Amino acid sequence: MGRIFEVSEKIDIDAFGRYSLTSIGGSDTDLSSGTLNAGAGITAKVAKILSLDLNGQFFTGARDGIAGSLQIKFQF
Repeated sequence: MGRIFEVSEKIDIDAFGRYSLTSIGGSDTDLSSGTLNAGAGITAKVAKILSLDLNGQFFTGARDGIAGSLQIKFQF
């Protein structure tokens, strides 16, 4: 599940959430062995050919942690 919000012509915000089942064996159907993952990101178009992406995520459940990234995109 995800959603993109356009703040302005140059800024977009992306948000998502999902639940993933973690199964070691093919017959494991226990719903408590999953991971909830949610995150948000911002894309800003700095110039005609340059944009910045900043993303963050968190995980909880079978796997716990946080992740993030910063990307600079140069398109020509």
